[in-house]
Amino acid sequence: MRKWRGRKGEGEERLERMLLDVRGMAQVEGSCAWFKAMLETVMENKLRAGADCSCGLWELGEKEGRIIGAALASALATTLTAEAAVDEWVCRFPALGEFEGENPWFRR
Repeated sequence: MRKWRGRKGEGEERLERMLLDVRGMAQVEGSCAWFKAMLETVMENKLRAGADCSCGLWELGEKEGRIIGAALASALATTLTAEAAVDEWVCRFPALGEFEGENPWFRR
């Protein structure tokens, strides 16, 4: 697990609860290691140098999940709205577009 700000384990606990409570996430997290790695990196919310990942959805591993997750912070910092940032983020990584097509709850 990654290091979190605040009380030790607080972010980990929240992420685990969310993965269990949200119906679609529980199913995806169990079968896709990249998904949890992506969410952990998104929760860190640190600006990092950008990297690209042109893998398809079923080629993703934890490393690619972290690359994709790290890109959200820079998209949020460089766009005017969160919706535009997510649009940019999904367009940048083809696997996210595939994932969104298979999981309509992804943007809700």
